[in-house]
Amino acid sequence: MTLPFKIDFANAYSQGRVSEIIVVEMVTGRKDIIGYGEGLPVKAVTGETPTRVMGRLGVLSRSPDFPWQVDDIAQIWRFVDLLPPAKFDNTAICALEMALLDAWGKEENKPLVDLLPQAFRTDRIYYGAPITLGNKQTKYNLCRAIHAYGIQHIRAKMESRYDRNKETFATVSEIFDGACVLGIDPNGAWNHEIASRHLPLIRQHQVRVVEEPFCHKHEGFNNFVRQLRASGVSLMACESVPTLAEIEQVIRDGSYDRINVKLCRSGGFRRTLKMIEHIRRNGLSFQIGCSTGESGILSAAGRALGLVNRDAVTYDGSYDAFLLATNTTCADVTFGPGGEAGPLREPGLGVVIDKRKLERLSGQRKMSFKKCS
Repeated sequence: MTLPFKIDFANAYSQGRVSEIIVVEMVTGRKDIIGYGEGLPVKAVTGETPTRVMGRLGVLSRSPDFPWQVDDIAQIWRFVDLLPPAKFDNTAICALEMALLDAWGKEENKPLVDLLPQAFRTDRIYYGAPITLGNKQTKYNLCRAIHAYGIQHIRAKMESRYDRNKETFATVSEIFDGACVLGIDPNGAWNHEIASRHLPLIRQHQVRVVEEPFCHKHEGFNNFVRQLRASGVSLMACESVPTLAEIEQVIRDGSYDRINVKLCRSGGFRRTLKMIEHIRRNGLSFQIGCSTGESGILSAAGRALGLVNRDAVTYDGSYDAFLLATNTTCADVTFGPGGEAGPLREPGLGVVIDKRKLERLSGQRKMSFKKCS
């Protein structure tokens, strides 16, 4: 379904006022229990499109290992563990697994956050905020709004043009005057020459982390890494690590010291939690990110993931009230002043689905899959 935004949101490889999401509705044997899951495919990262995801949901639900009868959460984990580990089904797996978990939480009458591993549990997390690409006034207004809301972690989108990026740095400096934790995200739009030209700006504005500046296989990447480290700046992997195998390779390469983990891109809770545990064991830091245009279903899932990972450096997500013109949930899943957010206490994901909105947003784009007798 197409989810409209209140504002334009742009990064180096996309721009628009809508997102294309997939919602899974899991009908159970009990009329009062329906599980919901959401996926947001990003073709540039996992190769998935909405059409492909819809088709793959049918294939996955007809798998002989699909847990039509769930008596324990371990059955859901086992189903995911038996699937091929490649990235090309990550969105479909995320949406399907999430619907199963939501239904299981409602069956158990427990919030999903209470069913996940508890070793790194917390009851409060603090979200950061992104500064989108755009004209000077747009960025100025956004910075003022973020500052007024008391948010400390800022991630500024970058593009290939030095002059526009310099303008972004100046705007952040004017509004925050150093009172923020600043990261920048070129979304792979730079090359070594462009990246090197930005080094004085990175040092001047005390950037803490640079996210995925350009492909690690390209000329000059290792040299740029050395220059960042000499300046005390972290380098974070994002789009290049949608699977555990790619995280393992990044760790072996030794270039990145932080990883941006996203629930949908990584294939849902089971796979994401395994990635985070592997990152911890190898001494890297991580943040929990989101995809642009998530509805309240994915926002709620991201909240649960964040609350069981208190050692994340920062968190992205729960932007519903600020970004979405309409939502799949009756109430927006949005953080409070300072980015502060706590658990959603209702069973399952903790959100109530607005079925009228769901019907209107989906239109005729629906598919049904039933258990084979």
